[in-house]
Amino acid sequence: MLGAYILTAYSEAYPDVSFNHYVRPAARVLVREAAERCLDIPDAIPSVVTAKVSRQPIYAVDPLAGALGRRLAENTPRGSIKVPLLIAQGKDDQLVPASVQRSYVNQRCHAGQHVEYVTYQNGEHVSIVWSSSQLVPFLLAWSEARFAGRPVENRCTTASR
Repeated sequence: MLGAYILTAYSEAYPDVSFNHYVRPAARVLVREAAERCLDIPDAIPSVVTAKVSRQPIYAVDPLAGALGRRLAENTPRGSIKVPLLIAQGKDDQLVPASVQRSYVNQRCHAGQHVEYVTYQNGEHVSIVWSSSQLVPFLLAWSEARFAGRPVENRCTTASR
């Protein structure tokens, strides 16, 4: 699903990224349909089932090579971001593995970024932003503090809620 979103968007935004170059002909309809669906269940089910049943590769070539790979690299923040950053993640997130997110947080911290990384015990990728989520009141308070000019106390923090 993410590959479908990324490839479709990048091929529309960047003339040097060709959708047809990266996606096998037999998978093109599947990828285009997946890119039009919401990532949340139940909308994603048809794309996931079709991909699992087909068991065929989607990509014709390595998506990290060539123009797409270069564009992905240039769109990954590596420099200093001048404002504090809050990253929140559900511990049950099956879309973005906690190890990948933690690695990114560590990279940002080593680059001197002010990062607050918060994980939520019962949260998934989408459920942590639902109105009933513990994140919502925390996010509002955190944002209000930044807009009020109150600085973050630590350069990098990690918390589990």
